[in-house]
Amino acid sequence: MKKDSSHRKLILLISPENESLCLAALRELQLKPVRKIRNFSGLWITAKTSMENGRPLMLRLWERRHPKTGRRIFPTMKLQTHLKGREDLDFRKTLKVFTLGSTEKIPDHKCLWVDPRGAADERRRDTLYVNYGEAFGAGSHPSTQMSAEMLCKTMAKFRKPKVLDLGCGTGVLSMAAVRWGAGTVWAVDNDPTALETARRNFKTNRTPGMVLRERTDGCRVKFQIIVLNVNVKVAILFKETVSRRMHPKGFAILGGLEHRDVQPVLQAYSDFVVVERRNDDRWANLLIKKP
Repeated sequence: MKKDSSHRKLILLISPENESLCLAALRELQLKPVRKIRNFSGLWITAKTSMENGRPLMLRLWERRHPKTGRRIFPTMKLQTHLKGREDLDFRKTLKVFTLGSTEKIPDHKCLWVDPRGAADERRRDTLYVNYGEAFGAGSHPSTQMSAEMLCKTMAKFRKPKVLDLGCGTGVLSMAAVRWGAGTVWAVDNDPTALETARRNFKTNRTPGMVLRERTDGCRVKFQIIVLNVNVKVAILFKETVSRRMHPKGFAILGGLEHRDVQPVLQAYSDFVVVERRNDDRWANLLIKKP
């Protein structure tokens, strides 16, 4: 019988000074690192595990604290599922093509579809092809849908606007910006896996002229539109970057927020004006600008 090669990967972001503690904890749990990448965010460590052990291991790692400071050794973790063979085929059959944003809020001539099954033999101009599960942001999440609607609407205010996608994930919103006529698009993410995924997606979808980076250092562009479809912590953390990189007449789209997150974000962006707020179930998106 052929051995099942489906597995999960634990991706951990730690402080470099905690590397020895991290490796000791992984050895104790019989996890072997298969990849280590250091960037400005810290040290990214990837370990391979079985399909059933991923979440229990995450919970055990979450409890680990530094013996002197008491801080968590693994403050940032995520789990990726990699399906192979028959299991992958069965899973992909459940995936459906969907529209990016509501057809009621995006004009017919700008309507885009997302195919989460990856590249097709015959590719359509109105479709973005992404591999579901490789990184955050395939496009089906309510916050990504609302971000797409806001992005399309706001781009109509400019001629070939410059767009910055902070925390680009799979790059779906960056690619949508290109299809909708952006003049320049910067896609930025500190996650090495997201950068790899976005790079492949840009190639698959033939979206040239994209700038893909870990950070905005060295960027002198002032962007008419900045998208942060991330979470409350990152939205607040990047407030100064938004202020510094935004064109005086520009807008910022803040997504990935739960309703309880809106007030802390508004406090952090107190020198901005809210142009629009959208809600979908427990999620909220904000469109803001400088007064």
